[in-house]
Amino acid sequence: MKTALLSLFLSLSLVAVVAAQDTPGKGGPAAATYPQIVAKISLLNQTTSLPATTILTPTTNGTYRLSVYWAETVPGPNVGNWQLTFGWTDEVGAESNGQGLILYPTKAPPFDSVQQTQIVRANAGTPITYTVGGLGAVPTGTYDLFIVAEKIM
Repeated sequence: MKTALLSLFLSLSLVAVVAAQDTPGKGGPAAATYPQIVAKISLLNQTTSLPATTILTPTTNGTYRLSVYWAETVPGPNVGNWQLTFGWTDEVGAESNGQGLILYPTKAPPFDSVQQTQIVRANAGTPITYTVGGLGAVPTGTYDLFIVAEKIM
């Protein structure tokens, strides 16, 4: 009887140890927690268009949130608008946020600022990019651009 109880106790102890090792936060593999900041862009005193630039290249398929804060800091003599677009590739193919985000420069304070959140589903090995260009007349002036990319699933 003692041998059977001891054997049962040792078996249950072994099961508990194995279960604890397979449980996130209990010594086992950690489960992914979301959101996770995976990239940050901070550009100050920009005065020109920017070509397509990689924010990140995912290593696994995933859903990402791109948060933008974009502000005019010094007005220019021209009234052209700045345009920010994102590009990525999902299961369907190449995607973009269409016309994008528009920064409307002004001549006097308060200067324009824009905030936006863009959700993208991106394939592993394909870059998520941003581009800054002109819309209409050639834009002038100075802007700051901040982008935070988070993996949300």
